[in-house]
Amino acid sequence: MPSPTCCPSTAATFSTCCSRSSDPPKDLTAIVETQFPELTVLETGKTVPSAKPDEVMAVGTLENGGLFSVQLEGAQKFPTGLQSDITSTEGVLRLTNDRAFENTEDNTVHGVNGDSGNGSALAVLPVPKEYRSLPDASLDESVQDLAHLYAAFARDKANGTTEATTFADAVRQHHLIDRIQRSSEGFSA
Repeated sequence: MPSPTCCPSTAATFSTCCSRSSDPPKDLTAIVETQFPELTVLETGKTVPSAKPDEVMAVGTLENGGLFSVQLEGAQKFPTGLQSDITSTEGVLRLTNDRAFENTEDNTVHGVNGDSGNGSALAVLPVPKEYRSLPDASLDESVQDLAHLYAAFARDKANGTTEATTFADAVRQHHLIDRIQRSSEGFSA
């Protein structure tokens, strides 16, 4: 059984955040496929075969009746970056980044709700200072993400909290990945 290794770490981080704020999906249908059976090594220009899945699509319902859809793409020759939309009855949040890895810029947060005063247009939301627990650095944002994780681990150890992801979060994440893989194996178009 091939492992869906194409899931970018950013997507895994977002799905971990979502799994901490909602129950696992009640119903799930997924497809895990290899869209690019040959990859070009940037440094050499050499084409190499790839049998690893590079595309994951999943749709379903949550326990509370909400719907979700996820599409993760890897091995793109022309990367399209990251976009994550969270829609509720009270508004919409959209997180974007031009790249999924090696980010020189942090994710941008857009939002709209009935109190926005801008009709139905998404507007850039500033990240509150309390969420910036480390000093600004000239490091790549991907590296800073790891620094924030280590800082959260340190706070958890000092305060007895579970702000950072835990082993239990990892187990839930892997159960979800297993469900996605099993659903894909049983999928017929």
